[in-house]
Amino acid sequence: MPYRSGAEVITDILGGRIDYYFSPLALALPLIHEGKVRALLVSTPRRAPELPDVPTPREAGLQNAESAIWFGVFVPGRTPRDIVEKFHAAGVKVLAEPAMQDNLAKLGVEALPMKPAEMDDLVRRETAANMGVIKAAGIKP
Repeated sequence: MPYRSGAEVITDILGGRIDYYFSPLALALPLIHEGKVRALLVSTPRRAPELPDVPTPREAGLQNAESAIWFGVFVPGRTPRDIVEKFHAAGVKVLAEPAMQDNLAKLGVEALPMKPAEMDDLVRRETAANMGVIKAAGIKP
């Protein structure tokens, strides 16, 4: 069943219409703490600090099943590199602020700023790794 948002999926989980969902931690964390849903595992190679008793895929007996959810900021491809670098520096500065760190931690999000070239490499690797799914879904660039 296609969903337009994580909130729609959570509604169906709580209503018993679907059995499980791979949710971003920020969306599920409040429901986990309230006991409305149960976390079976995290999708990352190491345990989430907010859920220290929830195993990783490897700890649960699943090999090569890690999958991190990441967020990035993108600009048009022809943006001059000096503007990209200034934008990047401003973003890194904001992410380092204690108030931002506290807000992200409450959401179960860990800021891992990358240099623009590192982000380019990540997008290339993720696209290549997911090409089978992309083709099967008929997604076109």
